[in-house]
Amino acid sequence: MLSSKFGVLRALAAQSVTAPSRNFTVSAVAFAQRGKTDSEKKKAAKQAEKAKQAKLKEKEKAFKEKALKPLRSLSGHHVYIKEKTNPSKKLSDVAAEWKTLSEGEKESYKRRADEINQKRAQIYPPKPKRPMPGFASYLKEKYYDGESSAVVLKELSNRWNQLTAAEKAEWSPEKTAVEKFKTELEAWTEKRLKAARDHGLP
Repeated sequence: MLSSKFGVLRALAAQSVTAPSRNFTVSAVAFAQRGKTDSEKKKAAKQAEKAKQAKLKEKEKAFKEKALKPLRSLSGHHVYIKEKTNPSKKLSDVAAEWKTLSEGEKESYKRRADEINQKRAQIYPPKPKRPMPGFASYLKEKYYDGESSAVVLKELSNRWNQLTAAEKAEWSPEKTAVEKFKTELEAWTEKRLKAARDHGLP
């Protein structure tokens, strides 16, 4: 009887010792799993943000390309097509109608197109012209008629290659002209981008 009581006491003592150890092990595993999950979440969030920024960068790049492209002049035909085309009328039918207009009617649309082009040019100013490179200036000055363009260009290219560095420098644009162009180009770029954001793409 006494031995059985001692057996029960030993069992209880063993449970009291092993239980905290077991609980500690379970807690450590749970903590490790939770830490791994948090790390994965942070990594996923970082990748998502990176993808978002890349998408925004591509969108801005496409916007700039469209905003800075050369402005295309409208013709009277363009104005007529844009004005007359609608969901109930095919583009081919409108184009056919244009051919039936009198010269006076076409001239009226041409004048309207000129007015639109002038207004658009004020909103979307043309890109400043880059100073002519030395070789281009040389060709413009020395070009002569009488033979095919290919023959003349080949001859002038050979003459250009025989010039010294000092002689070529005389045909190159001045440094001040190049710096002026860079300043004008920067100002033009900012103005065109602002115009595209304020008034829409040209």
